[in-house]
Amino acid sequence: MTNRRWRRAVLGILLATLVVALPVASEAKKKPSTKRVVEATVAGKHVKWSGRYLSFNYGASGLTIIGTKVRATKTIGVGCPILLDAVTYPVTFETNCSGQYAEHAGKRYWFNTGSGPPLQPSFQVTFDSFDGTVVAGHFSGTLPALIGATTPVDIEGTFRGPLNK
Repeated sequence: MTNRRWRRAVLGILLATLVVALPVASEAKKKPSTKRVVEATVAGKHVKWSGRYLSFNYGASGLTIIGTKVRATKTIGVGCPILLDAVTYPVTFETNCSGQYAEHAGKRYWFNTGSGPPLQPSFQVTFDSFDGTVVAGHFSGTLPALIGATTPVDIEGTFRGPLNK
């Protein structure tokens, strides 16, 4: 084999090795999805919060989830006094969890303190799983009108995401 053919053969082998190895290397770098997301149906309309405007805060007083839309058009909040490491999943709270929803353009706000009947309608939060970093669950209930709104709003949704560090 001539020197030129030898170089072409080596170059071809190197190129083939590189092409075959690239997908494996890129797959190894991919992390499982840890995107924060809250999806809800509010008064029959689907709303989704995700990205940098969604926060999952956890501390000694429990978990609070706060999400807003760009330009703060809609805001949602869920708060629950849970010690995530101290319960068996799934676990449901039918009282003590609060829910909030706001539409800022119409300046309408709804809030349920979580005290439950007979003082307020039921607001329920179920925690489906927690793996030490990512929490998932769902919520539902009625939020009484607070400011600007004249009637309560029914809300039902899900949440999933890593806790803030």
